[in-house]
Amino acid sequence: MLVFLFCAETCLLHFQWIKCHSTSLYINCGGGSLKIGNNEYQSDLEAGGASYFYAVDSRWGFSNTGNFLDDGLRDSYIAQESCGISMNASYLYNSARVSALSLTYYAFCLLRGSYNVRLHFAEIIFTNDGTYSSLGRRVFDIYIQVSSRFSWINILSISRLIEFLGGGDEA
Repeated sequence: MLVFLFCAETCLLHFQWIKCHSTSLYINCGGGSLKIGNNEYQSDLEAGGASYFYAVDSRWGFSNTGNFLDDGLRDSYIAQESCGISMNASYLYNSARVSALSLTYYAFCLLRGSYNVRLHFAEIIFTNDGTYSSLGRRVFDIYIQVSSRFSWINILSISRLIEFLGGGDEA
């Protein structure tokens, strides 16, 4: 789930009023900080946990719930895997934050206005071969200003539609 919170000039965060100044936000989910063109992607390398909330400064944060009940090993909430994409900035797609149940990103205190929201996806964990590794679900909701904008988005279905229509660079 993605939640974007906008404000006029100030907003209440961590029980104090802060001045809003941000008009953009780029996060490398599960990866380190990097710059692509004029966009600086913020690092998202916090280990996380089964019941966890983490805020980065006053700009953004994430919450995670759920244990992976598979092999008795310590759960890892960041996946590192090359996805085989050959395009500019492919290293942006070599890591991901994962969750067993619920993962929510929050954007705090963006200035009020019109925004373009672009989401980029690459499958780096699940396979399409009908094995145990293909059983994961790739669905999510998007909320903007606490209102549901898109519900139950299935990334796999969208990517198949884009491939069918002749696209495929981004989904």
